[in-house]
Amino acid sequence: MSAQLIGSQGHPLNVLVLSDATGATAEAMVTSALVHFEEAKWIIRRHALIRTSEQIVQVLDDAGGRECVVAYTFVSPRLSSELTTACRERNIPCVDILQPLIKSFAEALGREPEESPGTFRYRKENMFRLASAIEFALRHDDGQHLDSVDEAEVLILGLPRCGKTPTAMYLSCRAVRAATVPIIKDSPLPDAVTAAECPKVGLRISMDRLLQIRSRAASSAGTDAPWYKDKLSVFAELEYCEDVFRSIPNIKIVNVTNRSVEEIADLILRDVL
Repeated sequence: MSAQLIGSQGHPLNVLVLSDATGATAEAMVTSALVHFEEAKWIIRRHALIRTSEQIVQVLDDAGGRECVVAYTFVSPRLSSELTTACRERNIPCVDILQPLIKSFAEALGREPEESPGTFRYRKENMFRLASAIEFALRHDDGQHLDSVDEAEVLILGLPRCGKTPTAMYLSCRAVRAATVPIIKDSPLPDAVTAAECPKVGLRISMDRLLQIRSRAASSAGTDAPWYKDKLSVFAELEYCEDVFRSIPNIKIVNVTNRSVEEIADLILRDVL
């Protein structure tokens, strides 16, 4: 596999998530791992309710020979073994997310687990909430669809490239409806944002870190936007951003400079929601 090309300046990394239940847990864990790779590109394809060898073969064949990674949560050791074998035959990296945990708990508890996918399935209402939260975050990313932003459970504001979208997507995998709104210098916040009654979080970032992220993004995209990474321009953006934060009553400020997406999301879950 050409790791130096896949998911960077080359084509996106294809991640196949397979499960004998919904696959929501596996997808959330895969997403939380991938967000650590800031400049990477990926596509997650979830395949739920896999119960037979034929389904496994079909999913791998449908990948069409594209280089990919498989992550899975199978309660059944038989399915795990068959998938591992099929991936080995095709030279596809394969990661078992669930079985190591089950094995450890079985040893600690001194009992064997039930091999029933339904045992690990979310209740229908919880699954609907999870799917709804993910759809909401995608639909309300970067200031889109402000007509329904008041339905958000948390509103995340900050300068472009400060980590708003990864944070919102991580929260959505925890069934939280999160919307993101960019702060653009000399552009007042839309009325719908200021009027929204949900908790608001401002992401604060240092100039050096923001310049570093933007420079990488510009290089990866093959573009040159001096204002986007000019120190004086970025300093002015940061000053304007702080002015906006001060104008929002009860906003919670999170310094994201040296924090991972998981840390940022956990702070929001603990201190805001």
